[in-house]
Amino acid sequence: MRRSALAPAQYPSPHAVVTPRSRVRVQFVASYPHSSKSRGSLEAVFVRPTNLRTLLEPAPGLRHNSRMSDDLRARLVTAALQWETAFGVAPAITSAVSEYDAAILIGSTAEAYGVSCSTRTVVSRGHDFIFQNKRYQVKANRPSGKPGSTVTLVNKPKNYDWDFLVWVLYDRAFQMREAWLWPVEQYRNQLGPKTRISPGDMRAGTRLFPAAAVDTASSSAQNHSFHAPQLHS
Repeated sequence: MRRSALAPAQYPSPHAVVTPRSRVRVQFVASYPHSSKSRGSLEAVFVRPTNLRTLLEPAPGLRHNSRMSDDLRARLVTAALQWETAFGVAPAITSAVSEYDAAILIGSTAEAYGVSCSTRTVVSRGHDFIFQNKRYQVKANRPSGKPGSTVTLVNKPKNYDWDFLVWVLYDRAFQMREAWLWPVEQYRNQLGPKTRISPGDMRAGTRLFPAAAVDTASSSAQNHSFHAPQLHS
């Protein structure tokens, strides 16, 4: 870098008019180990205000879209399965994957799902996402395929602060096998009194995704051909 004489840093006045290509010299201080070089300067170029939005937006390849979300899902699942192969137990990704899959299954887009979850935290109460002003709670099971991993228990929700519950059953590779929908009042009346909920109990709801006879790509949540029904509370 070309060395420059030390001088007070020059910043544009708060009242100055910055033109589309204004140049301002800014002084900086940096540390270089084993060197006496510690000061220098650079020129900053102010761009047109109308270009600021372009600068702040992500590059086209990083925009939040369905293709990118499906790719993220695939990479997440691949990493989890590789971890399981190496260390015996897969990371706990079932909730994250099932919530995304359920949103897409009922007709949401990846973009809408992302917006719905943008203010959510790990301890958010009640619902997992909102679609068409309805709150959705998601429960899911994914057997590991190991002895004793057959699904016999479905966790109950801790509260009824939701409008619909979706239960998803996966195979060991996180391919969707079944999905069932429950309106809150129906769930409360039929399953609320039960202390233990089984997959058979959940199959009394409205089928969203049919069980697949074979493990094919067409049975995956990303490539399903199901069209969500009109949902009314």
